[in-house]
Amino acid sequence: MQQVKGKRNRLQWLALIFIVTIVAAIPIVLTYTARSPALHSGGGGNGNSLLIGPVPATIHSLKGNSSLVVVAEVVKLNATYYSGLSEAYDYQTTITQYLKGSGPQTLYVVTGAPDSPQLQIGARYVFFLLAPASQLFAEFCSNDQCVRPPTPLDLTYPATGGAAGIFTVQNGLVYDMKTVYPQYSWLEITVNGVAEDQFISEVQAS
Repeated sequence: MQQVKGKRNRLQWLALIFIVTIVAAIPIVLTYTARSPALHSGGGGNGNSLLIGPVPATIHSLKGNSSLVVVAEVVKLNATYYSGLSEAYDYQTTITQYLKGSGPQTLYVVTGAPDSPQLQIGARYVFFLLAPASQLFAEFCSNDQCVRPPTPLDLTYPATGGAAGIFTVQNGLVYDMKTVYPQYSWLEITVNGVAEDQFISEVQAS
């Protein structure tokens, strides 16, 4: 009888430890999902299991899931930090044109492995931006245990769908991330050497 009681106590302790471990992990998961460029708009494909929902398959759906669409130049890397599950990169950008929405000339774009690439300083991009970090933290991670980017949260954005929401402009031509970085082969949208003016017109018309 004593052995049965002792065994039951050990099982109860193991169950308690398991529950505590799961609860303690929640803020870490929320830290990543609340800040991740993949929030709401990714999913599927190799290296993409942390994304939630389908990968945007058209410019129309990508734009529809974004609060802002901008043409911008990356000015500098403000900070590199560990978000809880991966390295995160916080970039300062100068906006040259708003294709959806409006705002200040300076915004901050956060990317993080494995769902989006590191950005090139001085390079030009078209960013589809999900929502300000202030909104995402309020919805998904309101406690103090979440790791926040160092830049103003109302001016800091993840890209919609991670790499899906980032297009590089090189010599006046626009390219999606899977064309530049083969590891993003799970992306649905293909933009390979489209003239910048043409791409901007397509985004504005979608």
